[in-house]
Amino acid sequence: MIDLDKVREIHVYSAPVDMRMGIRALQILVYTNFSPAQTLYFVFLFVSKNRKAVKIYYEDERGTWLMLNKIGYGRFIWPHLEEGDEMTKADLRFLLAGVEIKSMRKLQICV
Repeated sequence: MIDLDKVREIHVYSAPVDMRMGIRALQILVYTNFSPAQTLYFVFLFVSKNRKAVKIYYEDERGTWLMLNKIGYGRFIWPHLEEGDEMTKADLRFLLAGVEIKSMRKLQICV
């Protein structure tokens, strides 16, 4: 599993991907922007066209992980991150639970 304490960065792939893509095809997408040495402890998120499934690509010292999270009711609310916006570990937890990140950030600021 992902040890969130070790995660250095979280990257969101904005365009939907074909969920039939395996670990090697997604690795090619990742390596077009990052070198293999950079991707250690990075999380990469990919969403399906209908936003009912998310694939999570992660590399650590034990190897490469590809995880699938499907939502049974509703759809994932995919974030539209602007230039300079970063996804936090708390945002990742909210996203995978099916919660809209923007509304949760507003709640955290108000509290």
